[in-house]
Amino acid sequence: MSIEMRDGTGIKDGRYVANGICHNCKTWQSGSIDFDSTAQPMIYAVGPDELHLSTNALGAGLRRHDYYGSFTIDLQAAKGDIAHFPPTDLSIANATLSKHFNSAHQLIGIVVVLLVLLQASLGSVHHRIFKTKQQPTIMGVIHRFLGPVLICVGIINGVLGFNLAVASHHNIGYAIIVLIVVIILFGAAFFQTRRRRRQEAFNTPAAQNFSNAYNNPSYTNDIPLQPSSGRPPAYGRPLGA
Repeated sequence: MSIEMRDGTGIKDGRYVANGICHNCKTWQSGSIDFDSTAQPMIYAVGPDELHLSTNALGAGLRRHDYYGSFTIDLQAAKGDIAHFPPTDLSIANATLSKHFNSAHQLIGIVVVLLVLLQASLGSVHHRIFKTKQQPTIMGVIHRFLGPVLICVGIINGVLGFNLAVASHHNIGYAIIVLIVVIILFGAAFFQTRRRRRQEAFNTPAAQNFSNAYNNPSYTNDIPLQPSSGRPPAYGRPLGA
């Protein structure tokens, strides 16, 4: 099997066009084609349109097509110098990026999902034990620290996902959204902690005593007040001098 490139191959209007003819292509390792068939199965794929490959590097990443499908053509009508391909029995399917779970993004995603389920189970069990015994548990400690770790790993895995999809240009918008969410969460946690500390301060004995005296004018203590002479005493002199 060999491919012969024909005239017209090259870059036109910003797109790469390949015109070729296949020699000895009637059979190959995974299939064959019947040139006398009136309903020969064929395949097609289109997209994506939002990403244009502007490199001649042999190792450049290629995005999978957005859509792909199959159709049949009458090869009897396609014989000759000018071929006409009347498509029939057209089927379309959405493409998936990868059929193999062997990338870091996919493996980390599976691990994160499993740990999230474990995280929820640990929290539920800890809550039930704490309601019964009113004592902390090791499951509660793991639950408290595992949550932030999973959030950080999930954020990093999002970046890996865009890189796997050859859409790393979306990482900028993704980072902005993550930053906004982090600011909102930290702000809410800060004000909640501040409010809790203020409430704890108002519940101290000194704060309660002050509140009672302020709200009840008739409130007095057992310490008599000394009359004032109207002017402060001189430095180093006793009050009665």
